[in-house]
Amino acid sequence: MNSKKIVCVLLSTYNGEKFLREQLESVFSQEDVTVKLFVRDDGSSDSTLDILKEYEKEGKLTLTIGENIGWAKSFSWLIKNAPKADYYACCDQDDVWLPKKLINGVNCLEAQDNTKPQLYFTSLTVVNQDLKVITTKTLTNYIEKPKNRLAENLMMNMVSGLTTIFNNKLKECFSVLAPDMVHYHDYTLNVLASALGEVHFSRDSQILYRQHGNNECGYNKSSLKSIMKAIANFFKHECKSMRFREALNLKYYFYDDLKDEEKKFVDMICLYKFYRPVRKQLKKYISKTVVCKSTRNYNKFLISFKKF
Repeated sequence: MNSKKIVCVLLSTYNGEKFLREQLESVFSQEDVTVKLFVRDDGSSDSTLDILKEYEKEGKLTLTIGENIGWAKSFSWLIKNAPKADYYACCDQDDVWLPKKLINGVNCLEAQDNTKPQLYFTSLTVVNQDLKVITTKTLTNYIEKPKNRLAENLMMNMVSGLTTIFNNKLKECFSVLAPDMVHYHDYTLNVLASALGEVHFSRDSQILYRQHGNNECGYNKSSLKSIMKAIANFFKHECKSMRFREALNLKYYFYDDLKDEEKKFVDMICLYKFYRPVRKQLKKYISKTVVCKSTRNYNKFLISFKKF
């Protein structure tokens, strides 16, 4: 009898012919779990579909071909439409997974209360296109024991979607949300797990995060120029309502399931743009509960709630 846990790996592809086979083989080489690979192609025009169809004929994956909607919406579709499994893991097309990537996450989540949303994620080993290590020093400022997990994670998402593994309960919570209310799938998973369940982080990277000229979402070295560019991009108009949307999701879909402290925080966010006294309350609350204020501009964080 096969007692291995089934992990549904969610892969969104787009013109990934160069590195796709190597990534697929690393997924199929995962130890001590049963992998179900669920793929959505996001309108590729190169040989990506030919590669996927080869594996599909061998019965190694389930393929859906879609129009180009972008990686974030493509992953949201995958999460909502994924077949039944014990756990779920998001996957990029151009990385390489080490053999224990999935089983390490499964072992962590198996020890948790899976009647609650549970999210596991790790740091990254950043490599170049030839898999030579650039850095292993990622997420060095992640807060292991925050004063308020929801406040920390709503303020600045530290979760890289390609490292995530999550349970059925978190998938169910994600799936009830309206598509327009999900900006980035990993951010939403993080917020939901922070508010309704638990988030688990490991510094033991089991993924080679490949950097090359065609990355949809890449890693930048911490130069002043790249940092300023990242901050500017994060606070563009299309991102300013992102946090407010996440708070509204909690308010309208899951309010009764929140703890009293989370209810208080969500209520302040939802009232922020309407009542001046609440603005002072929220700013004071964040200044007390968010640990890494020195590395985050929480005035911009507060202003973002007015832009929805």
